[in-house]
Amino acid sequence: MSKGDRWFRLTMRVLDLAEKLPWGQWAKNAKARRIERRKRREARREARKLRRGSR
Repeated sequence: MSKGDRWFRLTMRVLDLAEKLPWGQWAKNAKARRIERRKRREARREARKLRRGSR
């Protein structure tokens, strides 16, 4: 059995497993969470800047 053949079979098995799992949904959620976290972090930084400026 060649290496390429083994990789192909492994990849197909992984894809088959991935089909059964809600990977697409999970990936979307992960992306949304990352965007949310960045927004919150930027908002916090802005608030801190404003507080420091008002002193």
